[in-house]
Amino acid sequence: MKLLVYGTLKRGRGNNFHLETSKFLREDLTANASYFMTHVGFPQVSEKEDGHFIKGELWEVSEHDLPHVDRLEGHPDWYERKEVELMSGEKAWMYIMPEEIQSGYKVMEDEQNVQTWG
Repeated sequence: MKLLVYGTLKRGRGNNFHLETSKFLREDLTANASYFMTHVGFPQVSEKEDGHFIKGELWEVSEHDLPHVDRLEGHPDWYERKEVELMSGEKAWMYIMPEEIQSGYKVMEDEQNVQTWG
């Protein structure tokens, strides 16, 4: 299963060990600018019309790692794992927080309307 990660699961971040038997594929972007990223020490992404592209790392997640990552992200009660389209033309899953519980400070977008954390 392909998963786009954008926060503490990225390489070099504190929760990357949860992907220990998974394979890093490449960096990628969401195909649609319909997301909004905030942070409170870790990033949160929600869906938003007229939002931003999200830059993250694309991983092939192993069956072993998926339950650990779902538990970390609080899926389905906190973050929801939803399928998204990527700039590469592929589809992947991404953890999205319902807008009504999202909090924190806006992560600034770059000149191409891309938000990235860290």
